[in-house]
Amino acid sequence: MLVPVFIVVVKLTKRASVGSLVITGLTVFGVVLLHEHVIEIAAGVVVEAVVFIRHRSNISRLLSGEELKV
Repeated sequence: MLVPVFIVVVKLTKRASVGSLVITGLTVFGVVLLHEHVIEIAAGVVVEAVVFIRHRSNISRLLSGEELKV
């Protein structure tokens, strides 16, 4: 269900890293909306944190306008 969101975000921004960050956030948001167990929400938050940490350099390049386009 998030694949179409990823595709739209990438088409609009021309950057795959933005698509990855958006769907990562939406995944955790979706888990919370579905009222899943606390352990699943916590796992989602941990995964989201890891993705954002791993994308630090991409985020820096995005903010400075230097991130490569797709």
